[in-house]
Amino acid sequence: MDMKYDDYSQDLHVDLKEGYQKLNGDQVEQLVRFRHNANGSTYSYEYGIEDFGRMRTQREVILAIAKQTMQLKNVKEIGRIIDIAEKYVQTNMDIKSLKDYIPYAVEMNTDNIKAEQLPGESKYINGISFFLADEEEIEKMVNELFF
Repeated sequence: MDMKYDDYSQDLHVDLKEGYQKLNGDQVEQLVRFRHNANGSTYSYEYGIEDFGRMRTQREVILAIAKQTMQLKNVKEIGRIIDIAEKYVQTNMDIKSLKDYIPYAVEMNTDNIKAEQLPGESKYINGISFFLADEEEIEKMVNELFF
């Protein structure tokens, strides 16, 4: 779908055209931040409207990046990427320890990576939007994914 949205308070400007295309970093950021168009139109209900669509897109982008990065031709660059991440990414994780996992990257089958949305529903309570997780469905999902 075409994506057109501007939010000057966040310095967020989304201007993407429908269709298969190769995106640069700025366009990927636009894609993963998109929720709805300036005219109010959004993702289809089947895809996931508003935030649900945005979260689905974010999961799909992460999987696409993982598939591209974990190609044998790129594995030799992972150490350099980790060095860059250490300089620019803030986390409580020891990024240097990631280098210990590089040998496993060669054997990783990215087709086996799964990403899911936690089951639940959005509700407005006293004018505030909440996501109410469905604990029974989450337990089922965890059992399906991990056991």
